[in-house]
Amino acid sequence: MIVCATIVEYHKVLLVMHANVEKSDYGDWLLPAGSVESGETLEEALKREISEELGLRIRIIKKLVEHVDPYTKDRLVNFHCSPLASRIETSSELSRAEWFDAKEIQALENIHVGLKQFLIDGFKNGAFEE
Repeated sequence: MIVCATIVEYHKVLLVMHANVEKSDYGDWLLPAGSVESGETLEEALKREISEELGLRIRIIKKLVEHVDPYTKDRLVNFHCSPLASRIETSSELSRAEWFDAKEIQALENIHVGLKQFLIDGFKNGAFEE
């Protein structure tokens, strides 16, 4: 099971890039995500992963979607979150972390088409409002 965070602040979403060149999605913008460990709830796993990868504490607002990733076949649960602080400290797992608004996401080329559409639709439909 994989949990991922759609972290939104000031009408921008936080996207990351992996540092490991051997990852299949290396060079693509992604939502921060990670695996659920044995004994953890989805929410505990998400908060741990975001803290480990970004040095960021988050508030989970709501579950957005749950589905099977068509590429990895992992079950994926995506949560809408807000940051509890503004300072980001990326771990060695990530090469970059940046905030993007809907217009900037529309212009991105190195992002999975499904994620791109999900984010554009979410901004347009108000899915990321509290």
